[in-house]
Amino acid sequence: MKRFIFIFSITLFISILGNGKIQGQNLVPNPGFEQFSSCPVFASQLNLASPWFNPTLGTPEFFHGCADISSGVSVPYQFTGGYQPARSGVGYIGVYVYRTDIPNMREYAEIELSDPLKAGTCYYFEMFVNQPNEHPLVSDGIGALFVAGELRVNTTVVLPQLPQIVNPSGNIITDTAGWTKVSGYFTALGGEDHLVIGNFRDDAHTQHQVFNPGVWYTNSAYLLIDDVLLEESPLSLNIGIDTTLCRGQEILLSAASTGSSWFWNDGTTGPVNLVTHEGVYWVEATLGGCRVRDSIRIGYLETPPVHLPSDTALCQGEEILLDVFTWDAGYRWSDNSFNSYFLVSEPGTYSVYVYNRCGGNTDSVKVDYKDCHCEITVPNVFTPNDDGINDAFVPLIDCRLEQYSMTVFNRWGAIVFQTEDPGEVWDGTVHQTRAAEGTYFWSLSYTGRDNGKCTSLAQHGALTLIR
Repeated sequence: MKRFIFIFSITLFISILGNGKIQGQNLVPNPGFEQFSSCPVFASQLNLASPWFNPTLGTPEFFHGCADISSGVSVPYQFTGGYQPARSGVGYIGVYVYRTDIPNMREYAEIELSDPLKAGTCYYFEMFVNQPNEHPLVSDGIGALFVAGELRVNTTVVLPQLPQIVNPSGNIITDTAGWTKVSGYFTALGGEDHLVIGNFRDDAHTQHQVFNPGVWYTNSAYLLIDDVLLEESPLSLNIGIDTTLCRGQEILLSAASTGSSWFWNDGTTGPVNLVTHEGVYWVEATLGGCRVRDSIRIGYLETPPVHLPSDTALCQGEEILLDVFTWDAGYRWSDNSFNSYFLVSEPGTYSVYVYNRCGGNTDSVKVDYKDCHCEITVPNVFTPNDDGINDAFVPLIDCRLEQYSMTVFNRWGAIVFQTEDPGEVWDGTVHQTRAAEGTYFWSLSYTGRDNGKCTSLAQHGALTLIR
């Protein structure tokens, strides 16, 4: 008889990852080993728990409540006095995970999944294990491997593959009364359709210790396995929509709903990040072998600026448009109007309050009106002798001009000076040569604003140059 079990000790519950998982379809057929092709009658009959099978030359067991106690594989009693209820139902299996008498000896259980795994998808796996007290050794060696295609090898030693789920190194399983959960998340490569359970660490990397000396078996660590679960666990992460804050405000971004570790692009490593500056922030949440990322843009909004012109005086009949448009702002003028512009046509002080959700600013302008008859006075003599007195010929203009042209001729009708700039003066030179004394003639045309009305005039006259 291979092994009989009597159970005692305390309960130790281990969860590799504490993050909550999403309930989905279990992709493992016969996960609790309740179904069978026939009741086991002896050890080493894993294949009766169809569709589970033995992939190596090991001899894993199938325990079930339908078996006679004399078989040694009954649940919960065995004829040697062993006692271990199933975690659920009345079935479980058992495998060697370490032996001192046969180097690297291992046993495994394999099953074809109900559906192949999808590439890039996160999956959650869990199983529950129990340490029978009839074996003197306990260890940390147990894991789950997902492969594409059936895995069958003619060997009894450790398989060289790297499992996606492993019990953490050094986490020695010692609970002989309760069931210890071994679980984790991983991202599928795609196409994996078989699950293999067992210890994938060699002896050098399997930590073990003597736990129950003096029992019948003297050289082995063994684990019972029940309630195997594999389900799709799509990770989703949402740290919020793009947000605009008022200057001085802050926002707490949280990724705590997903993951067991986090990394933010600004170096933060916790599940939350207090943001006080504008920019794009992203976080990558890791859950076992699964990762997901989300990002958010944070902007900051200033109170809107407002700039009215300086105090001014207009000619009678003129108007001025005050325009304070600012993107995404509201407006309130001194007369309680709310456009972004205001047309001034009479004297007064005009103020506006420009605001957004972060506050606002105020500005005002005083507008006066005056008589603005369009008058141009043209001198009839000038003395360009560089004494600083009456050295230039320039008309005196008392209105706003929209068009201006002046030409000076000598007595033979030749042009000696010409300009369209009302501020440009004739300094009494022709081609940088001093003009002769004598009489000159000028012609002037302009269009100006006469108290708001457009006036066009042309004038001419004589000018005396004296040195």
